[in-house]
Amino acid sequence: MTCPKCGSEAGYVAHDYVYGWVEFLGDWLAPEDSPNYVDGLTHRRSKTAICVNCDKRIPRPED
Repeated sequence: MTCPKCGSEAGYVAHDYVYGWVEFLGDWLAPEDSPNYVDGLTHRRSKTAICVNCDKRIPRPED
């Protein structure tokens, strides 16, 4: 991806966030596909990225 601000093709850095809780009801070794597994995690994908070359915020390209 080419940076729209400096024209560099060095790339970008973006941060995604995951927060929340995971709970196993009864069986602590339950696999994720078990009915006892409750996933309360929230995934958030950042809308901006930071150019590696010029350190400016740019719109995050679609992956």
